[in-house]
Amino acid sequence: MEREATTVKPYFRDSPTSDDIHSIDELLEEWLQYIDSE
Repeated sequence: MEREATTVKPYFRDSPTSDDIHSIDELLEEWLQYIDSE
């Protein structure tokens, strides 16, 4: 579970542009599915 959290941090750090908002949206969806499957 801790390893999952570390992958998220750099993802957000690498997404400063509005171009990446779509990717952040996808990440949120992935997290919802991840939490759902717990």
